[in-house]
Amino acid sequence: MKRDIEDAYLAAFALLSKSAQALYLKFGDLMESVPVNIPVLADKQGASESSVEEADAFVRVWGGPTAGGIPLAPSEGSAPPAHFIIPDAHFSRKDRANNFQRARRLGAYLGIVHARCRKKRQALRVICLGDWWDMVSLCHFEKGKKNFGQQGVVDDIESGEVALHAMLRAFEAICDKYKVPPDEGISFHFMNGNHENRLDQALDHAETAPLLKGLPTHKSILEELGWAFHPYMVPANIDGVAYAHCLPSGSMGRAISGNNLAKTLLDKMMVSCVVGHTHNFDFMMRHDAFGNRLFALVAGCYYDAVPAYAKSTAHLWWRGVCILNGVQDGCLVRGHAAITVEDMADSVGF
Repeated sequence: MKRDIEDAYLAAFALLSKSAQALYLKFGDLMESVPVNIPVLADKQGASESSVEEADAFVRVWGGPTAGGIPLAPSEGSAPPAHFIIPDAHFSRKDRANNFQRARRLGAYLGIVHARCRKKRQALRVICLGDWWDMVSLCHFEKGKKNFGQQGVVDDIESGEVALHAMLRAFEAICDKYKVPPDEGISFHFMNGNHENRLDQALDHAETAPLLKGLPTHKSILEELGWAFHPYMVPANIDGVAYAHCLPSGSMGRAISGNNLAKTLLDKMMVSCVVGHTHNFDFMMRHDAFGNRLFALVAGCYYDAVPAYAKSTAHLWWRGVCILNGVQDGCLVRGHAAITVEDMADSVGF
């Protein structure tokens, strides 16, 4: 009997228009629990109201995807998900002239990777390790200066937000070029960094909170764009890998650091993990008794020019993005790559 119901459910799903199917898979569980505003959802998704009505009617009969037994993402090929890792980018109001091109390059390269994943029907997770925003106005060196106030913080927030939109526009342009849906088989995740955490701390501080009242937070900006937001120093489990901007060394909450950082992360965390924060690159892999490949990655940073404050240390930094081409149950089942900013520029042309 259950099998008959499942067959009928799948047959009914197949009769939906492609647009209604996509809306159902993305919003069906929400439609089941919250009344849907059809014109607003249609406008936000660039869909017709009839497609939204079709999906909503299907939900009222069959329930959402989870209730009905359809997976939230369509069944795809056998390749395990790929992870596209964006390390510390520090989009600063003090470097606006370069922010736009740097963000566009990142988005265009991401679009190429997404197009290749779609060709293989491989899911892609995009993970930003935090410190996307620089928030120099809330650096302890700037507090107390005469010009410290709301406007500097507003400018800092806007600089990172503008860079985020520039990246996404470039990503969508490449998807359009390769005729790949930009929202199919892809998810976006953000690990709150210590630079973003400056705003969280300032909003909790009696002295600075009144100056910052009413400003958007990084969390609100990202979630409005459909990104999953993860708190600072709290590991996010993505396909069994612990992701964070940095991970605590113990009960005192200080970030794990030092030489051979990837080895230390594996020793302390005892699971595969990926962090940013140091701007350096380090990687280590271990095999367990069954041949599973656990790993730790310290992913460098995404700069293309050395900031003035780092002239004496920037030669230690690694600059680019990282790709894990197949992650399953916390193990690396296929290859991995570290792509420099120069290699990215060669691929996208700028």
